[in-house]
Amino acid sequence: MKMRFWLLDVASEAEGGKPFIWLWCKGEDLSTWVVKQRYTPSFYLTGRIEAAAQKLKSSSVRFERCSRRVRGKPVQALKIYVDAEDLEKAASRLLKGLNGVEVYEEDLRSSTKYLLESGLRPCGWIEVDGEVVQRFDGVSFIKPRSIKRLEHAPPPSLTAVAIDPVFFAEHGSPTPERDPVRLVSLYFSDGFRVQLEGDEREIFEKLIEAIGERDPDIVVGFGLNRIQWNYLSERAKKLGIRLMVGRLGSEPRTSVYGHVSIRGRLNIDLEDMARDIPELTIETLEEFVNYLGIKKEFDSIDEHELAEKWKSDKDLVKRYSMQRAEAIMAAYEAVKDFIFSLSELTGMPADYILTASAGFRVESYLMTHAVRVGELIPKRMEIRHVTYPGGLVKAPEPGIHENVAVVDFRSMYPSLMIKYNISFDTLSPDGENVAPNGYRFKASPEGFLPNVLKTLLRERRAIQSRLKELDPESVEAKVLDARQRAVKIITNAIYGYTGWIGARWYTREVAEATTAWGREVINSSMKKAEELGMTVIYSDTDSLFLKNYEGRLEKFMEWIERELGLEAKVDEVFKRVIFTEA
Repeated sequence: MKMRFWLLDVASEAEGGKPFIWLWCKGEDLSTWVVKQRYTPSFYLTGRIEAAAQKLKSSSVRFERCSRRVRGKPVQALKIYVDAEDLEKAASRLLKGLNGVEVYEEDLRSSTKYLLESGLRPCGWIEVDGEVVQRFDGVSFIKPRSIKRLEHAPPPSLTAVAIDPVFFAEHGSPTPERDPVRLVSLYFSDGFRVQLEGDEREIFEKLIEAIGERDPDIVVGFGLNRIQWNYLSERAKKLGIRLMVGRLGSEPRTSVYGHVSIRGRLNIDLEDMARDIPELTIETLEEFVNYLGIKKEFDSIDEHELAEKWKSDKDLVKRYSMQRAEAIMAAYEAVKDFIFSLSELTGMPADYILTASAGFRVESYLMTHAVRVGELIPKRMEIRHVTYPGGLVKAPEPGIHENVAVVDFRSMYPSLMIKYNISFDTLSPDGENVAPNGYRFKASPEGFLPNVLKTLLRERRAIQSRLKELDPESVEAKVLDARQRAVKIITNAIYGYTGWIGARWYTREVAEATTAWGREVINSSMKKAEELGMTVIYSDTDSLFLKNYEGRLEKFMEWIERELGLEAKVDEVFKRVIFTEA
């Protein structure tokens, strides 16, 4: 039997000490499925592999020989399979006493490893050929014969619930050891709403019942990961209640990146997204919703006022809490396509993607590419942070400026990395491409990072071309626009990733050389603009603010393309610009 599923989430589950992969999926009819597959994790060994092979044979451990690359250099490796929940510990035990070997990929989670090797992506469509083996508690289990990734397409109409719990202290900050949950507001994506109040035990019982009966695919909130789930779990435990809000009667649990996992559902905390937006100086739900352009009225109540308002005007608190739940749902509807697109692009489950930093998102995407080209994924190293010069900034000239054109270099850093083949595997003392700061990079063969960037830029151009053919209000256009924004974010973050001390492929020279070439581009562009009779009143990293541009701009843009080999566009033309003193 062949079926088409949308991959909601992936989890590693142990049965009898053996690892299994559970793919939580939604059918085209919105039914819930688990594709359950036996999976044996693996890791790689390089270096003195013959001695290792003898030891593995004597221990009856399955392995195979293979050719891989480490930072672009070909190596012979052993791929070792171990039935263990903790692969890192198993690898350490197996290789005890072996010298002259390097271990790779033993620190990856089994679910991550499975996605990388299978080529499957969360928030994408798959085709499963298999047989149904069990149906339990509204979930069908299927044993697959084969699984195939399908083309990118809009997601199904997933069901969601927005949750806003209310708890407070009479004095000071609330603590789960002392202060009860007073109210929980639930707003479902079909418009159904309910508020749970009164006896705290009854609140929890009704919360579990409401989520169980309506069975949403997504739970969305604002502050769920940082505070709320932990608070609710601690209060439930104090009452002797299992907080079974996950599918198959499971409770929330803390997972990677500080994220809380709810089995079979996506737990999306929009506060994580708000905290990642530089323009938001106050990371409140009200500010976030306003930033998204959503018009919502709030009877705003400060946290320290809750106890007093609960006594004097409980209806006001209830109304405010439901307003928050409705706003959370409206915000989720506005950003869900972007979240799902970023998840499918990077290979990270959608509920991890907001809690993970930009570096982890980029790294997840790079890992998918590494597996395709046979590049082994290195461990993170303890590295001391070293600063390096960034983009060139020319301070704005204070005053009122009339008729100002803003010229923006398109994807300047990615373009420079492609042009000069800047990558961790092309860095070489005898490289032909010499950066202004002296680092050298081989002109060929094409490096790992330039290859990744070309792939991303090709995809973005293809999406933009397709968008021109579509009705902007269509579902396909909205999903594709979210996808191209996700591609842009990952593309522009790659150079910075290489200078991040948490990076598996940390190579500060790559980041330094890229910004050095960027500064050279801006310097030479400012000189050319002045030569042509224009005045540069401000410059920041990859853009120039130009006066006296009339009749000169076209020649300047042609020079950029011809002499620098880069693309630029006129991003804005302002009738008047005011710069104040710093």
